[in-house]
Amino acid sequence: AVEMPHPRLDECVTYFRHAVRLKPDFHAAYFSLVHLLGRVCDWRTWDEDLGTARRMIMEGKAGLGPIFALAFPLTDEEMCRVTRTRSQEVIPIINATRPYFVPWEPRYGNGIRADERLGLAVISADFNYKPVGQLVRHMFKMMDRTRFEIFCFYADSIDGSHILVDIAHSVDEFFPVKGMEPLRLAELVNNEQPHVLIDFNGYTEGARLEIGAL
Repeated sequence: AVEMPHPRLDECVTYFRHAVRLKPDFHAAYFSLVHLLGRVCDWRTWDEDLGTARRMIMEGKAGLGPIFALAFPLTDEEMCRVTRTRSQEVIPIINATRPYFVPWEPRYGNGIRADERLGLAVISADFNYKPVGQLVRHMFKMMDRTRFEIFCFYADSIDGSHILVDIAHSVDEFFPVKGMEPLRLAELVNNEQPHVLIDFNGYTEGARLEIGAL
């Protein structure tokens, strides 16, 4: 992620090449180097570099995030392997810190009743005048409200944009949660007892993926 906002990509290539030479098993640096070479359109060793990256992926080498992987011409199997590898990185952290998380457990263990709405909790920092906001503002309106109950947790500033206002009026509950501590936000979400929790930011800026672990 360090190289994403950097304006001098050629320098980034030089530094990542140096990092890989110094530490050949620095897999994250190698994946970033290949990603950078694609961004600067340096195709001189692309086939060889990409081939190495794909072998590393299938060997389960960590260091390539799912979002970065979208820039690689990978097969479905390779993309799934990237996701599984990232999950395996996260699981030990979750297990080690779980005792410090929350005192509650979800109350829905046996699915939902036929007469019950499916509760959807959606967290995002992009419910304003951004592509996500523009795309989902109409989606919420089109959902059958006799079957779905929608809770939105907005992780950015209230800017008063018409898209934000529109989304807030299109769901059952809308909570501004910018800057809220993880445990407090997790408790707020849990109080609504949704069946499904979705983070619309994924691994981009503003994501609150830790809430799903809590």
